[in-house]
Amino acid sequence: MSLSVPSTPQKYQEPIIGEEHCGVKLRDSAEEERRRREQFPLPMLIRASANPPFVRLVLPSCCSINDHCSYLLITQKRLIIYNGNEAAIVCRSKIAQMAYEIVASKELPTSAIRVEIANDDQKTECHFWRLLKRDEADTKIEKENLLSECCGGVETSEEDQIFEVMANGTTKILSEGKAPEIAMFDRAKVLVFYFISEIYVWVGSEANKSLIENAMNFARSLGLPNVRAKRIVCQNDHSSTMEWTILRRISEGIVDTLFKYKFSNWPNNSKRRKSLSQRPKSVSSVPCEAKSIAKISSEKSLIRETAAKMSEQSPNGSGELRLEDNILRPDEKNVFTEALRIYESVGEQLKEKGQRRKGLVEFEADKCYVIEWEYRIERTGIRKLDGSAAAQRECGRRRKCFFYWLGPRSTPAEQSRCALALREKDTELCEHIRVEAGKEAPMLLHILDGLIVWGTGSNVLCVIGSSGNCYLAQEMRFPVKFRSQGIYLRICDGSIECLRGEQCPDALLESSKALAKKIAEAEGLKWTGEVAHLGEDIAKPREWTKAPKMFRFRDNEFWEMNTAHPQANFTFTQKELRDCVVVDQGKHLWLWADNEQPIATFVLKVAFLYWYGEEFAFEKSVGKASDATAHLINGGTEPDEFKALFAEWEEEGNEVREGEQKKHSAEEKLTEVIAERTKHRSADELRRRELPAGCDTKHLEQYLSEAEFVRVFGISREQFDTLPRWRQLSMKKEAGLF
Repeated sequence: MSLSVPSTPQKYQEPIIGEEHCGVKLRDSAEEERRRREQFPLPMLIRASANPPFVRLVLPSCCSINDHCSYLLITQKRLIIYNGNEAAIVCRSKIAQMAYEIVASKELPTSAIRVEIANDDQKTECHFWRLLKRDEADTKIEKENLLSECCGGVETSEEDQIFEVMANGTTKILSEGKAPEIAMFDRAKVLVFYFISEIYVWVGSEANKSLIENAMNFARSLGLPNVRAKRIVCQNDHSSTMEWTILRRISEGIVDTLFKYKFSNWPNNSKRRKSLSQRPKSVSSVPCEAKSIAKISSEKSLIRETAAKMSEQSPNGSGELRLEDNILRPDEKNVFTEALRIYESVGEQLKEKGQRRKGLVEFEADKCYVIEWEYRIERTGIRKLDGSAAAQRECGRRRKCFFYWLGPRSTPAEQSRCALALREKDTELCEHIRVEAGKEAPMLLHILDGLIVWGTGSNVLCVIGSSGNCYLAQEMRFPVKFRSQGIYLRICDGSIECLRGEQCPDALLESSKALAKKIAEAEGLKWTGEVAHLGEDIAKPREWTKAPKMFRFRDNEFWEMNTAHPQANFTFTQKELRDCVVVDQGKHLWLWADNEQPIATFVLKVAFLYWYGEEFAFEKSVGKASDATAHLINGGTEPDEFKALFAEWEEEGNEVREGEQKKHSAEEKLTEVIAERTKHRSADELRRRELPAGCDTKHLEQYLSEAEFVRVFGISREQFDTLPRWRQLSMKKEAGLF
């Protein structure tokens, strides 16, 4: 058994001028390398098992290998990964992550600069088995015939123990047969972690140093494991020692690669970033710290440019799909489906679904699915040498792509497992397309001949969008709240009926009838073909004309959120409301913001120009004070007319406290808010910071009138803008406006 202890500090050596290295004896690199090799006896074989994932050092022999685990073999010059055929994805990822950290940290005595995978290369696999003392001629033996006394997903053992060294020289068991947790660490304690083949003595920064020797002696006494422990690490019973094991002393704050992977909750140093559904597109290259001399003009140009981009015709609704540099549309006549297979993600495996009922594709809301599409694109317009049209023949190679559909109620862990399972299945490295529920491209719906999403048990389907057979319908949650622009299919008492709102588009009605007929044939339900109208107790949007467009803002950047379907009555979901969102529903404009921060003045000016077609000026806003077509709302105080723009609205988690409710009114007119935000104020008000939320406190001088500006600074605003930045800041500090 190897032992790792800090080297004893050398005495101070007085430098002597004129001698080599000033007479100071340098550290011997060869000696340091020798000590490292003593700490970690090579070769080392590390096993990662599942349920729960646990990493353990085992005997470097072929008898340690089984099909349910992943392994890392560490030699002086190579790092080799071997994955069993039945190894779980969590085992594969854990052992790969450890291997790359070993290469980066150079902690272990290996000079390997890359990681090799034995499963991908026959020569590497032969070398792997040769190092484990298995004949190269036997490498083709079936994996089931391997010696695997530790078969299956090996968990933490009852032999694993964690001890605390007490002041009286005794030890106390803190944990037994369980995976360790970082909550056990205490800077005033000395702990001994016993993992059979690995023993670690952890010393806190404030621990009594007299306990360390007792801890080391106790750790050495644990070095001879019993028969059961030997079997866990694949050691022969007749052997009395385990020379390949390690014993290390670790001080608090030192990160040891092998040690930290024993913990399931070891903290990650990387910070999590807030993810965006789309990468925002910048509308200007003006830097944030622009010079004051060009600040006003650059801000105005940025406002005009942003409003112009918002007014451009939206590219949504084309329904095109880009695959292998080809643009595919639902109406293409030269695209042929050769095969279509749908798989359900079950754990870490993909299970193929059975035959579709009457051509219906039905998904569950809490699951993930993979769609394998094999297609062929024929060339059109082929002519003979004489210029005449050639007879149409079957041509074009078979192509393949995968869509992985993520259910609206599926967890992030299930979504990750689905993506990893698809990666394991796709050996041809085809194109993978991620599809969120409700954002299915029309081309995908055309391939599936429509999609139904079940999962709530209400038996009420809302038809979100449709174009011929390309329908998209989802089951509503309890309690069902109907919308006036919606169309619904309700299954009740052995029959199916169609319910239509008064503002529902006619195009959705015909497709909904066709869908109702399909469901009736598949379920054996009664369908009369009649359409009933919804009652009066339904949610109605304010002045509904069309499905809304949405723009998301963050600072001075914006991006338009793409809708999934060209003919949709509900284009977006509630979960897409975050940051600051501008919603244009045709005859009404909503500016939505969460409760964390108010809407920026820049966004207000852009929305004013976009909606009214002219730049904001205080005298113009007074004339538009009575206009009630543009409003600001805050998260948690949305009016019912705004909620009606979405197919469903979940109140849970969006409620605000009474204090916040009073602070933010349900609706505020855009003209009133922007006028209050930009009106002129006296210097005393600015010094007391008596400003509404959202005002720019970094440029308080912009709220001064021309006369007040000259009185405070002694120069005009134009002269002030021509001054260098340092001079402007100095004058603002003297005036108390910094």
